[in-house]
Amino acid sequence: MVDKHGKANVTTYILTVMNMVSSLFKDGTIGSDINIVVVSLILLEQEPGGLSINHHADQSLNSFCQWQSALIGKNGKRHDHAILLTGFDICSWKNEPCDTLGFAPISGMCSKYRSCTINEDTGLGLAFTIAHESGHNFGMIHDGEGNPCRKAEGNIMSPTLTGNNGVFSWSSCSRQYLKKFLSTPQAGCLVDEPKQTGQYKYPDKLPGQIYDADTQCKWQFGAKAKLCSLGFVKDICKSLWCHRVGHRCETKFMPAAEGTVCGLSMWCRQGQCVKFGEHGPRPVHGQWSAWSKWSECSRTCGGGVKYQERHCNNPKPQYGGKFCPGSSRIYQLCNINPCHENSLDFRAQQCAEYNSKPFRGWFYQWKPYTKVEEEDRCRLYCKAENFEFFFAMSSKVKDGTPCSPNKNDVCIDGICEPVGCDHELGSKAVSDACGVCKGDNSTCKFYKGLYLNQHKANEYYPVVTIPAGARSIEVQELQTSSSYLAVRSLHRKYYLTGGWSIDWPGEFLFAGTVFEYQRAFNRPERLYAPGPTNETLVFEVSSFCSLSSQCLLLSLC
Repeated sequence: MVDKHGKANVTTYILTVMNMVSSLFKDGTIGSDINIVVVSLILLEQEPGGLSINHHADQSLNSFCQWQSALIGKNGKRHDHAILLTGFDICSWKNEPCDTLGFAPISGMCSKYRSCTINEDTGLGLAFTIAHESGHNFGMIHDGEGNPCRKAEGNIMSPTLTGNNGVFSWSSCSRQYLKKFLSTPQAGCLVDEPKQTGQYKYPDKLPGQIYDADTQCKWQFGAKAKLCSLGFVKDICKSLWCHRVGHRCETKFMPAAEGTVCGLSMWCRQGQCVKFGEHGPRPVHGQWSAWSKWSECSRTCGGGVKYQERHCNNPKPQYGGKFCPGSSRIYQLCNINPCHENSLDFRAQQCAEYNSKPFRGWFYQWKPYTKVEEEDRCRLYCKAENFEFFFAMSSKVKDGTPCSPNKNDVCIDGICEPVGCDHELGSKAVSDACGVCKGDNSTCKFYKGLYLNQHKANEYYPVVTIPAGARSIEVQELQTSSSYLAVRSLHRKYYLTGGWSIDWPGEFLFAGTVFEYQRAFNRPERLYAPGPTNETLVFEVSSFCSLSSQCLLLSLC
């Protein structure tokens, strides 16, 4: 590709193409605000180690996806998506030329090894290929394949790329696929501000002003091709007609680029041949409709979510107009009254819904599984009771599900949203040590103690009894020892390190609160819970070795 365009010109060509790609993703029919930013441009005059590119699109894409993953974070670089532009005539399934123009993993965007596409350089029409393949990476499927949209001309995600009177747009199905993808946690990489690692001079002219119709014909049909002169000139804004040999003109049903001269003092704008100084149909920027009524609350107790929504259709954006700024939905908490003490946890309810549904041919009793990465807290993971496996039953828990136990934050549309102690979305209000929202600890009573004793081996020794209602409980070992913390009820039911077994560090839910147990290698033990507890607890130390000493600092309020 560098040889085709020349080293001195290839950067301008690529940036021109990416400007066109950006315009396609800014078209109002896409329904979302997508910004395309080139953060780095690498020209490969020779194949670097670990990268193999040939006619076989599938193999080449796999190689490229692996290779680009190693660039993330290298020398300060970070990209959301990698695009390979190649001069090879690629084919999806064999190592020889065919009609394939691009190849992409479906829903690979933001994935380290799948956020990548391969695109064959065919001239300025390359922009439509990049937009199409990037659409696949955003989770879009071809129009008319498993969805109600027609395989219409002019749809960017149509199986065959052809313009509709020179105009390309996104179908309603493409809009829905994109909206669905952007609502998933996977799309989180797209939120941050892009950081460019290179300084690029972007063309300030339209593509057709830089590359005339003859040049565009050469890129599509070969070095001897030029603009057809048999009366097709004004039609090139809808389909570029080119001439190679004889009296025959041919087209790939792609429009001439924006700004291409189409007659005396006339140029192509939005699929129309208009006079210089006129810009064809003026952009119509989208405006929001009125807000809808509030939806039903997602929960009857415990803090659900309701929303209002609006649509960018008053009017909808046309002719390159901008999509409406701002969010299409606003959310509010509702029914924040506590649920009945004996009611089933909301996440547990969602897992239990799968008890009556066969899983791989068998029925199981499902319970929540919460030992997941932070970014997966709003997915529904369930563990089969009495079995050692768990599974993601849904990519999103229901709105209003707590992100984690004993915290106010809730899941909305698959994203963990902050909630203050005042039950307001986005609030930063926090409770003080004794549970007073926005308090200053002035109403708290603090209790502290120091435990210094020696113990014989193979015994449990009571340290302190903590009453129900306690908050901000912290037990801290002052130095490492061969003893271990244990916690039980008054009825000798052990919750932590009981029955002569030692629990691993982690989070433990008992007595109505979550206890965080820390025991790093060669570091003192620590146990903390925000409270309040709903039963009396007995804290003990256990020694499994010879005579040992224990030094504990205890505090609560």
